[in-house]
Amino acid sequence: MDVSKADYMIGVDMARKGFSPDQIGRAIEQASPELPTRKAGHEADYVARTVKAVFTHPEVVKYQQEQAKEAQQRSSRRERDSGPSLG
Repeated sequence: MDVSKADYMIGVDMARKGFSPDQIGRAIEQASPELPTRKAGHEADYVARTVKAVFTHPEVVKYQQEQAKEAQQRSSRRERDSGPSLG
């Protein structure tokens, strides 16, 4: 099994579920099998590069765009709903 690929794929799945880059990075640091052995001396760099790659995955980019659009719509509704009443 390619553990680095598994880290990436799990990170993509987490990002699509709304986890933040920091949360995904911590998950990799804490749960990636034999991380200190596999990436001796550059664990932090590996985690940072993996998280960066996760957030460039097309499905993650799409999810983030959808979330931003929904947030904008919620904000617009709040502004509209809190405006002056004409009645």
